[in-house]
Amino acid sequence: MSCDFCHYITDDPEIDDCNKSRLSCERNQEIEKVEYIKENIIAFVNKYCNANFDEIVVLNNLAGYRVHRDSGKYNTPESYNFGDVFNYDANLTKRRIEKVEEMKKEFCVLFNQKYDNTSYYIENGELVVKINVSDKVLQESGWTKGRKSIVEV
Repeated sequence: MSCDFCHYITDDPEIDDCNKSRLSCERNQEIEKVEYIKENIIAFVNKYCNANFDEIVVLNNLAGYRVHRDSGKYNTPESYNFGDVFNYDANLTKRRIEKVEEMKKEFCVLFNQKYDNTSYYIENGELVVKINVSDKVLQESGWTKGRKSIVEV
């Protein structure tokens, strides 16, 4: 297990938190390597972040949580989405995952491909699909909805 980024987020706009508020675990090659499992992640966070968590939740990408906002001044508190205010909806996430699996199969058939070549992500709370095939494949398939669209779930 390793840690690429770990720093305090201050409320001081003059402080470059990412570079000036780093914790000792960030990119530290001297840290003992342990298996990437839930118990070890909790222990790591508690040790290096001076925390006392007894639970963590790993969300699917389609849950809609992103660390960074699409707006706000870079490298300031306003550029972050804080996890403690994120309202996780397990049922909505499950429906999104099911819808994506359904679309993957449909797009493989439609675009005559062995593997799905589309991107699926959440933007402004909505499921977005982005088609990543060539113009020729789009034309041959008869697809006319554009390369990026919002999907109802």
